[in-house]
This record gives sequence, structure tokens and C-alpha cells, in this order.
Amino acid sequence: MLLSTLPALFITYLFEQVIHAPIRLSTIITMVLGQLTIILTTPLTVGVYVLIYYDLRIRKEGFDLLFLSEESSEPHEIV
Repeated sequence: MLLSTLPALFITYLFEQVIHAPIRLSTIITMVLGQLTIILTTPLTVGVYVLIYYDLRIRKEGFDLLFLSEESSEPHEIV
């Protein structure tokens, strides 16, 4: 949420205080940039949720320990 809100707030401040743009123009630009930042940050957020889900699932089910135990119990071939 911070990644999508902070740039929009910065641009709003920039247009209203520094450039002294008309209210309508600054509102439209703020809305467009706000939507663009949301569009760009949503896939990142979803990816983080997926990684957290799989990490918690692997830890709960002990899949990593099962995989390591199966790997170590197989005989190694000498080539």
C-alpha cells in the first residue's frame, strides 16, 4: 500500500505546491498516476502472498525435511 500511495502523494504535493497547477489538472494527474502505481504494485503484492503461502505450507507439512531424508537415504553412485 505504501508503494502505491507515496508516489501519488508526492506528485500531488509537487503539482499543488511547487508547480501551482490548476486543481483539475493536478487531480487528474494524481488519479492517473495513482492507478498506474496500483497496477504496477499489485502483481508484486500477489507474488509476495504466494511465496509466503508456500513457505508456510512447506514448513507446516515438513516437506523440506521429507525431501532431505529421501535424498540422503538413496545410495550414491560412484562414477
